[in-house]
Amino acid sequence: MTRAADALVAAQLGVDAIGVVLHAPGRVRAVNMETAAAIFSVLPAFVSRVGLFVDADPDLIIDRAIKLQLSHVQLHGTETLSLVNALSPISVIKAVTVEDAGAWINSRPANLAALLIDSPTKSGLGVGGGTGHANDWDAVEALLQGRSDLPPIVLAGGLNAENVGEIVRRFAGFLDTLSVDVSSGVEEAVPGLKSAERMQAFVRAVNAQM
Repeated sequence: MTRAADALVAAQLGVDAIGVVLHAPGRVRAVNMETAAAIFSVLPAFVSRVGLFVDADPDLIIDRAIKLQLSHVQLHGTETLSLVNALSPISVIKAVTVEDAGAWINSRPANLAALLIDSPTKSGLGVGGGTGHANDWDAVEALLQGRSDLPPIVLAGGLNAENVGEIVRRFAGFLDTLSVDVSSGVEEAVPGLKSAERMQAFVRAVNAQM
């Protein structure tokens, strides 16, 4: 989110968490602390506050998490297991590609709240994060199905109101805890500006599978 008004609409639609980009050099959705505070100030008490960071210094992550009273930090870069452990007790959502997810599942840090499986960038390097690039859902299913050792899973990568219902239906059958993450799929033409109509359609499509 980049606007408090958009965050309020999303909260009224019943979403569980609102995220803002707090450190991601070169990404157009990044906001400053003042804007982030304004966005979070409109949220009801039980909507989680998530701050997204890409390869940020641990001290900066901790500082922002404390000042904004973040529920979780979402790490969207090349952060290591040791860095996540060093952030404890801060709750971490780690974004990974399907190729890297196995290592995180096998060596799950105690403060890992969820694993967000996103599409890779179009260059194939790193995690997409708001690019709208579709995930390889067959590969994701092959990784996750039949495992009993999974942390809570968040699915992302090219999701929108037209396809999210199918994805929820496909994965909810064998995942005990499933969430979905969307950014560009509910935006207007300008990156960062959310559409109330698209958010409503997205939430409706998810709820239809519950």
